[in-house]
Parts: sequence; structure tokens; C-alpha cells
Amino acid sequence: MNNSASKDLVFKWIRYSLYLIGLFILTNAPSSIGLFGARPQWLLVFALIVSMFETIIPTVIISIAAGILLDYSQGTLIGYNCLVMLALCFGVFLANTYLLKHKMLNAITTCAICLALHGLLYYFFYFYIWSLSGSFYFIFYKLLPQVFLSLIVAVPIFWAFNKVFEKRNKPSISKYSHRF
Repeated sequence: MNNSASKDLVFKWIRYSLYLIGLFILTNAPSSIGLFGARPQWLLVFALIVSMFETIIPTVIISIAAGILLDYSQGTLIGYNCLVMLALCFGVFLANTYLLKHKMLNAITTCAICLALHGLLYYFFYFYIWSLSGSFYFIFYKLLPQVFLSLIVAVPIFWAFNKVFEKRNKPSISKYSHRF
């Protein structure tokens, strides 16, 4: 690995770390975007979009880090969101590697499915098993607005990643100039 490639790798991981910290702060900010008291899942959407574009190692690292931050943010059992996000991001990685192209419609559909699965698993483990009241409130005033807001947030995040990876993977003309 040459010096330029290792420098790019270090900057990439510093950039991802800063994104995670910034999105964690945005998730916990009291004045962030909201609808009916629900806020978008910034960390989950970011981890899903990263897993659409990156290889397996960054996918696993980002999903675990975002899951731990989301556990701390939601006050859930440490490791719950970490495991759920790891499984969801790994599935998204496999789907985008072998089946799907990097298109906005695929990203929105994938994010919608993963957000709904994440929310339903949360409902099952924290409401349904314990027969807690307020499950109707959780589904219609917390889960559905959260999925809707997260899908709105997914559009600019996907667009930014698509632009970055499009530039990175586009061959330069000077590389193939000997053919002309």
C-alpha cells in the first residue's frame, strides 16, 4: 500500500467517525427534526447507506459503531441495536453486492424495509412480549412517522454517497489515453 492510499484510508475513517459523532449529536438534539414526537433514525440510515457502497469490513465496523451509539441514544440494552443493525447492514451489503444497483429507488426501498424491520423488532421485544399498554400509540405515532422521516433523510445521504463513490470509481481519461 502506497503512502497516498494509506492517507486516503485514514481520512476515510476519520470522516466516517466524524459523521457518526455528528449524527449521534443530531439524533439526541432536543430541537432536531420531528413529527408527532418521533425523530428520524439518522444512525441507522447512515449505516444502511454505507453498507450499500462499501465492502464488508467497513460495513461491519460502521454498523457495530452505529448500533452501540443507537443503544446509548435509545436507552436500550447495550448490544441489541448493535446485533440488529449488523444483521440488517450485512443483508443490505449482500443485496447490493449481488442483486441491486446503486439507484435511489433501491436505496429508499431497502431503507424502508430495514427501518420497518428494526421498528417491528423493537415493538416485539419492548412492547408485545411484556404486554405493555401504549402499543397502538407506539406504532402509529412513533414508528410510522419515524420511518417516514428517516426515508426523507435517506435521500440526501444516498445522494452524497453516490456522488462520492461515482467520482472514486470513474476511470480517468489519462489512465486510458494511450488507446486514443
